[in-house]
Amino acid sequence: MKYSTAEPLVDPYEAVEIFLKELGPLEIGCEEIFIEDSIGRVACSDIVLPIPLPPFPRSLVDGYAVLYSDVAGASRDRPVRLSLAGRIGVGVGAEHILIKPGTCYEVATGSHLPRNTDLVVPFEDTEEKGSEVIIYSSPKRGDNIAYPGSDLPSGTVIVKKGWVMDEKALAALASAGIKRISVYRKPRVCVVSTGKELLEPGEPLRPGMVYESNLRSLKALLESRGFDVEPVGIVGDDIDDLRRAILSSVERCDLVVTTGGTSAGVEDNVYRVVGEAGRIIVRGVKLRPGKPTSLGIIKGKPVVSISGNPVAVFVLVEMVLPRLLRRIKGEDEIPRAPTQGRARLLRRIKGSRGRIAVIPSILVKGSGGLFILPWVLGSYMISRLSLADAYIEIHYSRGKPVEVGEEVEYKALGREPRVFVLEASEIAGGVDVVGDRLIIYASREEAEMWLGMGAASLIHVCDGYRIKGDRVLVEMKTLPESRSYGREFGVLARDRIERVPGYGGDSCFSRIVGEILRERGVEDYVVIDVDLPSQARDMFAQGLVDIALEPL
Repeated sequence: MKYSTAEPLVDPYEAVEIFLKELGPLEIGCEEIFIEDSIGRVACSDIVLPIPLPPFPRSLVDGYAVLYSDVAGASRDRPVRLSLAGRIGVGVGAEHILIKPGTCYEVATGSHLPRNTDLVVPFEDTEEKGSEVIIYSSPKRGDNIAYPGSDLPSGTVIVKKGWVMDEKALAALASAGIKRISVYRKPRVCVVSTGKELLEPGEPLRPGMVYESNLRSLKALLESRGFDVEPVGIVGDDIDDLRRAILSSVERCDLVVTTGGTSAGVEDNVYRVVGEAGRIIVRGVKLRPGKPTSLGIIKGKPVVSISGNPVAVFVLVEMVLPRLLRRIKGEDEIPRAPTQGRARLLRRIKGSRGRIAVIPSILVKGSGGLFILPWVLGSYMISRLSLADAYIEIHYSRGKPVEVGEEVEYKALGREPRVFVLEASEIAGGVDVVGDRLIIYASREEAEMWLGMGAASLIHVCDGYRIKGDRVLVEMKTLPESRSYGREFGVLARDRIERVPGYGGDSCFSRIVGEILRERGVEDYVVIDVDLPSQARDMFAQGLVDIALEPL
């Protein structure tokens, strides 16, 4: 052995980094379980939405489904009268219904809407008299409608491999009809306590002996972090007994933790056994208590040797070893933020009159500091919630919107929130996570603003496009590095185009669709706003829009 004593050689956190590089990837195997048993478990693969959410156009209020052309300009002074064509209750399919001009349907919150519904007028802005409904207001087109995919489109990854399942993810999976998922099996930890002076609690105390407590504290600490723990028991200081206990533990378990026998005494043999059977990567760290900590590898498995000091056990598990424990479980290594703090706003948000508005949001960090992206803006958006680890509160006493760039207070939704590196793309279909990078759709104007604020690390903008038949080749450029590449899209279009998705402002998708419409001579059409480009694909499949772009 190079060292007979545990010298404080390296910073404890640096020691873990050195050890992880030597340890390499660990594969502990997967198993399939019911989602209700998944809280705290780690996803073994990406989980994708099999359907758009919501799966069909739903009403967000109790009221009347109407055609916008029938009620445009309606007011208290100039009400509009419509014939009541029927009622569509919750849980009733409406795919066969079309609203005829001059008519409307009564709907409830959650009702399936006829596919040509332009808006839903709330009950409070109407009056029903016999077979007629009097409309006293004209909300904007699309109001009070949750279109398919407006929460998230089908094909969106809502839980990434390595993410720990929580209540938000569980709700999203259930809403998508997912019953079982693949998770990493619980890693098994063997815990060995060494020292001939140790007694089991309950035995008569003898002179020179102490009761053993580390086995129980380690079992509790590790089980609370999602490990299956096997207490091997108390092993004396004899080197042969230690060798048998440690090597048999390596065969059975994914991680071996020993306490005691790590210092420089004649009978401190744990580090000798580990060094002979494998190799010691770190022996001795700059930590008090816990200096004689050793990190070793036997047959590709980690062996962590902690001093017998009971306080050192808590310090090591709580402060120093969490990154190693996450690696063993298969968890992602996305950085985390404090459970409460301040961040600058990336999108303008409004409060709610007379109520505290709560907006679940996503934290991102760039060269300009910590930022927060308002993400869940509708109470039905359960699949979006799986990405949101923080939230913003807007008190009803605030009379004006919160503007982009303003600093707001955030709080965690559960444990410490993830902090992503932001990439904004003018041609992204929606939202994706690659490692610690959040790649999200944004207009060019918004993407360039985020880059200028120091929030986005990279943006992807259109640098031109060519339309050839039912294919579109988009030339892309990344900023600030100015790298060029191409993306190809297929054009989904019906012979008769009446309803067109609006992609928000002067976006690349909007320009492409506008040119296709001009080429086909389409001049009279209705624009239906979409939140994410992939949502238009789901709406096209249900006949809600007549043109969409699909990445190839």
